[in-house]
Amino acid sequence: MKTILTAVNAKFIHSNPAVHCLKEYALAHHSTPIGEIAIAEFTINQQVEYIISKIASQKPDVIGLSCYIWNCEYMKKISSSLRRILPTAIIVIGGPEVSYHCDKALIDCHANYCISGEGEEIFMQLLQDLYAGNAPKESILGAGYSNNSVDLGEIPFIYNDMSAYQNRIVYYETSRGCPFRCAYCLSSIKGHDAPVRYLPMERVKSDLNFFLSNNVRQVKFVDRTFNCDKARALEMIEYIKAHDNGITNFHFEVAAELLDDALITALQQSRFELFQLEIGVQSTNPPTLKAINRFTDPNKLQDIISRLQKNKNIHLHLDLIAGLPYESITEFAASFNFVYSLKPQQFQLGFLKVLAGSAMEQMAKKHGIVYTDYPPYEVLFTNDLPFEQVQRLKSVENVLELYYNSGRFGRTLSCLNHLYAQKNRTAFELYDSLGKFYQKNGYADASQNLVKQYDILHEFLLEENIADEDEMQWFSDCVRYDISSHEKPKRMPQWLNFTHSKADHDRILNLFRNPEFRLTHFTDSEYQNADSKQLIRQFEVQFFTRDLSTGANIAEYACFFHYDHKDLYGNAQMTLLPHGSI
Repeated sequence: MKTILTAVNAKFIHSNPAVHCLKEYALAHHSTPIGEIAIAEFTINQQVEYIISKIASQKPDVIGLSCYIWNCEYMKKISSSLRRILPTAIIVIGGPEVSYHCDKALIDCHANYCISGEGEEIFMQLLQDLYAGNAPKESILGAGYSNNSVDLGEIPFIYNDMSAYQNRIVYYETSRGCPFRCAYCLSSIKGHDAPVRYLPMERVKSDLNFFLSNNVRQVKFVDRTFNCDKARALEMIEYIKAHDNGITNFHFEVAAELLDDALITALQQSRFELFQLEIGVQSTNPPTLKAINRFTDPNKLQDIISRLQKNKNIHLHLDLIAGLPYESITEFAASFNFVYSLKPQQFQLGFLKVLAGSAMEQMAKKHGIVYTDYPPYEVLFTNDLPFEQVQRLKSVENVLELYYNSGRFGRTLSCLNHLYAQKNRTAFELYDSLGKFYQKNGYADASQNLVKQYDILHEFLLEENIADEDEMQWFSDCVRYDISSHEKPKRMPQWLNFTHSKADHDRILNLFRNPEFRLTHFTDSEYQNADSKQLIRQFEVQFFTRDLSTGANIAEYACFFHYDHKDLYGNAQMTLLPHGSI
């Protein structure tokens, strides 16, 4: 008997740990024969016909489909065709997208069985029964068929050969369940995944050692609330710090209100980029927070975020959800301005998804929440947020993602924020106006290259008419810095009217010829004897005569950008060369 476990991921850099857990658990614990198990991973960017042909060509007896909100429509098409091509094959579906309306999912996916909830033990038992010819009579397999709350310590480590994960995110699970019951989440189901279960700490440390010894670029914990056990979270953080390889970054989703002094101090004292924290703010409107079963105190949250940012060593991702109960565009704007003021590295603006099985599904009618009847079941409008305003926030999301979350416009946005604040206009008004500008001029209908993106900001600033001549020059200097901060500029926007003068070009050449400068800034041996003209083609030096943070005129200084040394977001290492040093 041949089984193929199929995953269709949202992006190439993603992977699906669920299918690997199913396979490794079944191979490790089966007591009677189960046959051969293979894994087939694809992405939604691949043609569905290609995926179907790859699976069908292997002539499997059992096909497992891992169903999520982003791939369920794909899975329906895949299963429909496979049912015709391989009419005798057993199709098994599982995952959060099909666990709570199994009857409908079985029909939509042309499946024989639907596994509801955790699947390791159930799937193994199913394979044993199928191999023995004892096919279960029921189609929905849950707790009644077998234990669906496995001991996490019994699931083998799924990563052995890391060559398959080059340039991909490695997902890692140390707990299941969540102590919270946020209405928009599947954890809002009473009794679901309770209590929280943990992977034994000895096993966790062994797994972490594997990632660190293999110099994995990023490990993303899928634990719903990493720090729900404060002592346990602190032990893991301290262990990672003690065994830091200087390369690996660890991403956790945390509850800010559970970050105590010990945890905050441990994080503050970590290497730059060692830790990345994702914090769901979702809203700052009290009636909204009460309705969705969240108890965030914005003042406390602000204090915690400020402390986490003290040493500028932690990347913070903060999330908001648009379309929640009791939140009109006015209340949402207040939530937006609050999160923006905290200056996270990533500001994720999402829209409410009414997930099957969640408390929000039961609340939708009460709050007039109308949403699509197909994945991702996203809000269309509510009692408080008309459809037109949802679309308006979509435009805000687009420009926020493009300009803020790309990390390529830091100085330029700071300048725009300052100019808007001078006119007593908020951050939300800036992105709202920019979103409308994009729509009005048709820029939202097609993608633009980087230079065009700066051109659009320049057009926008001219139309807003909020900057005098000197402030426009400050804006131009910020653009020149930002363009240089990610890669050697191939060209600058025409309106910058900028080229290095011959005198500046000669100054840069002399700098690169300086043996002391080379020893200090080019640690790689290949650059020690490189020709200066080669270095000037690979690296960048830009001269400025104003403070880019304030726009104030100051003595000339230079910024040296080293493109071989970049952070997780592609920012080049920048060295400040003060007046007189070049």
